[in-house]
Amino acid sequence: MASVYLAQLEGSHGFERWVAVKVIHPHLTGERRFANMLFDEARVAARIHHPNVCAVLDFGEEDGVLYLVMEYLHGESFSSAMRRAWKGGEGMDPWFAARVTLDAAMGLHAAHALTDQDGQTLGVVHRDVSPQNIQVLYEGQSKVVDFGIARAKGRITSTDVGEVKGKLSYMSPEQVRSQTVDHHADV
Repeated sequence: MASVYLAQLEGSHGFERWVAVKVIHPHLTGERRFANMLFDEARVAARIHHPNVCAVLDFGEEDGVLYLVMEYLHGESFSSAMRRAWKGGEGMDPWFAARVTLDAAMGLHAAHALTDQDGQTLGVVHRDVSPQNIQVLYEGQSKVVDFGIARAKGRITSTDVGEVKGKLSYMSPEQVRSQTVDHHADV
């Protein structure tokens, strides 16, 4: 649906900060559904303030192109780290895997516990928890990324009956059956 680019914010007095910019693919720009999906992602993810969730910094449109600005995560996906560990013949260090899993669980809990201004739960469900959507930072922390298909109250877009979102190999049984999902599906 989108490409992610590395960019640099520049401010006064030499201020600079690396960021990631998510932009809808040009051939999808005119399709309102994809624009609304990016808008929903921005609205949901920007409300989650937790050290184990990638922060959303800005959302906007420039020359007809929608973009989402996120913190730059200097690291690699957990799936990449897993492949490298298995290629090296050593396998994954259990303590490392446990730490990444703990960080992801804490970030997901923050998303699941998210409430509106009246204290009502938003019912956020990521629906695409997989090693590809967990970034392992080189400094040791891990963060959940890509709330692009998350379910939450107040979204503009909705999933059609029979439509499956997420990676089949990581879906809960409820997702595969197109049943209603809650936070347990992410766990």
